[in-house]
Parts: sequence; structure tokens; C-alpha cells
Amino acid sequence: MSGSPDLKGKSLQQTSSPQEPWTKKFASETDVEAQTDQALKNMGAILSAAGGDFSNVVKTTVLLADMDDFAKVNGVYGKYFTSNPPARACFAVKTLPLNARVEIEAVAVL
Repeated sequence: MSGSPDLKGKSLQQTSSPQEPWTKKFASETDVEAQTDQALKNMGAILSAAGGDFSNVVKTTVLLADMDDFAKVNGVYGKYFTSNPPARACFAVKTLPLNARVEIEAVAVL
């Protein structure tokens, strides 16, 4: 992101897909932990480009293709939100774009 806008004191809302930015492919087609990790890496890059980090996130919405994956996703999620995790909602959905296993939306205040 070149010429990043000055977002200080503003909110940022973005959705992180589990695709690798350089290939547009999933780290794994079936491994929800690998997809969660990539989605959160993508989120971190967007936050950093806007001058923030994971501590700026105040709310997330996690969309899962299968609610049975919640514990696995939660394990990876906890590695990124280590203290004072943001408010979170989690939903199982019928199908995510490109048959992803997980997608994460975040609202951050910068």
C-alpha cells in the first residue's frame, strides 16, 4: 500500500481472506489452522500499513465453514490477540468465497 492515508483517530474496517497475497491461493485448501494463520497475517499487514497493530482491533467477526473448527481457529487466533482480545462474534456459514474454511472481519481504531 503506497501513500497510506492518515487514519490516526479513525476507524478501519476490513475483511481478511486466507489467501496468500502473492499467489492468491490458500496456504492449504483444507487446513483451517493454516487458513486462519494466513488471514491473520493479512490482517496484520493491513493494520501495519495503516499505522496500527492487533492492539488497535476492537471487534472481530469470524466466519467458519464448519463450527467444529472453532477450537482450532481459536488456538491460532489467540497467538495474535495475546492480551485484551477484542470483542468477537463467530458464525458458521453455508459457504465462504472460493470455499475458504475461515474469514475474519475486523474493526480497528487507529
